[in-house]
Amino acid sequence: MAAASRSSRKPSTAGTPRTPGAPRTQGAPGAASGGRAARSRAAAGRPSGPAPDSPQRTRERLLAVAAQVFAEHGFRDATVRSICSRAEANIAAVHYHFGDKQRLYAAVLKHLHARALERHPTTRPDGEQGSPAERLAHFVGALLARLFDEGEPAWLGRIMAREMIQPTAALDDLVQESIRPQCHLLSDIVRALLGPAADEERVRLGVMSIVGQCVFHHHNRAVITRLFPQQRYRPEDVARLAGHITQFSLAALGQERDGARKAHGAKRAHGASGRSGTRGTAAARSTRKARDP
Repeated sequence: MAAASRSSRKPSTAGTPRTPGAPRTQGAPGAASGGRAARSRAAAGRPSGPAPDSPQRTRERLLAVAAQVFAEHGFRDATVRSICSRAEANIAAVHYHFGDKQRLYAAVLKHLHARALERHPTTRPDGEQGSPAERLAHFVGALLARLFDEGEPAWLGRIMAREMIQPTAALDDLVQESIRPQCHLLSDIVRALLGPAADEERVRLGVMSIVGQCVFHHHNRAVITRLFPQQRYRPEDVARLAGHITQFSLAALGQERDGARKAHGAKRAHGASGRSGTRGTAAARSTRKARDP
């Protein structure tokens, strides 16, 4: 009877056996609660989307908080524990989404730089190229706008200022993936303004001079405002500064263009005179041979 009683029980559906070879799934920290919240929103007729504690939201929150902590304390003094505490996430979430502190920092740099370029792109949104002078004006204006932006975008400037003093391994990747393309863009503009006679050294120095003027105002803002209290950096002030740097650079590049033309012309003249002298010497030797028996 005991056997009959056991056979009459209904099979349980709570523990469906796993198919042999099927992988076991493991959710991200916060994924289970996020799934339950999404189902309850759908049942209530509210629009679905990332739940407050979903993996996507957790990652976004960690990036935002980490950016602020790194800007305040730098990479070396910031701790994963303090970032997780402020982001209201457990330490396992950092390891799940990023791996370690170094990779979290690299992700923050890329995230902030991408956001800054979205807010202030160095190319015109209408896709028009414009003249080289117009392209330079737009590039300088966008660069200064990114440097002097406020709120979250300002964290990038503070982090990069620290990178100039104590560079980390993350800077190498940022240069290759984000900064170098911007450098190539400005180099093309400067090359067009200098003309075909300019060599690559003139182009390189021109690029660094333009960027140097912009970065000078950002990195030395505390000194500048003490020396010149009338110098301010409100959006309208930054726009006027962009105009000044553009005009100053155009004038300097114009002189460099003239110098490159003169140097190129002198080089061609010297080459021509050298070839002429060689032909003259050869002709003189031929004449002497013809006269001598």
